[in-house]
Amino acid sequence: MVARAIDAEIQRGTRGHVWLDIRHLGEKAIYHHFPTILSHCASRGIDITKQAIPVVPAAHYSCGGVATNLQGATDVTNLYAIGETAYTGLHGANRMASNSLLECLVFAHSCANALKEQGDASPSVEFEPPAQAAAIALPKTVFNDMRHRMRAIMSQQVSIVRSTAGLSTALKHLKALLTRLEEMEGALADPEGKRLQQALQLALLTVLAAQQRHESRGLHFTTDWSQQQSLAVASSLTMKDLAAWPVE
Repeated sequence: MVARAIDAEIQRGTRGHVWLDIRHLGEKAIYHHFPTILSHCASRGIDITKQAIPVVPAAHYSCGGVATNLQGATDVTNLYAIGETAYTGLHGANRMASNSLLECLVFAHSCANALKEQGDASPSVEFEPPAQAAAIALPKTVFNDMRHRMRAIMSQQVSIVRSTAGLSTALKHLKALLTRLEEMEGALADPEGKRLQQALQLALLTVLAAQQRHESRGLHFTTDWSQQQSLAVASSLTMKDLAAWPVE
């Protein structure tokens, strides 16, 4: 709710941020309690003992993750996930830091016990890396520009406050970016290009999942369903969904 209020204030102005003023605490308290942010702001020319701090909402983790059972097992043989990367369903749409840390410990314990009981039953399979196409030197600015564009789309349309129209716009532009990347000669032979492809695929899946949730719940807030909360469960999405999605 605080993040949405900040976002609404930013949308009404032109600065791109709001101000956080902690000067009333006094220099001694600021130096004692906030040495890291004090140092960081000083490196940017801001003295927070005398000036307000420019603030914007920022994503510091993702809610969701890889679905597991109570032992941390996924539906992929021998693949386990625990902690922030896992989706266990324990914390709903709001995963708070203290909860996720405790969950990491609890599920690490149950996962370890399950693996211990399983023993060394894993099949021995020799890994063969896929054949790589000959790399073509591409300017890094190409990937950097596309990554910056992807981030801008996600920040503008798929972050604090979402809408049906905004999600459709994001889907269109992300799909166009992915198509451009995949049609670029030699792009996917470059590790940076491959990482960008995966990032774009994840961004698209995020948008598709958001479009299927016709409600506002926890961190997912949409202006089209601002008052509605339900127990609707979005269907699972795969890369086939991306391939079948038309770009207008």
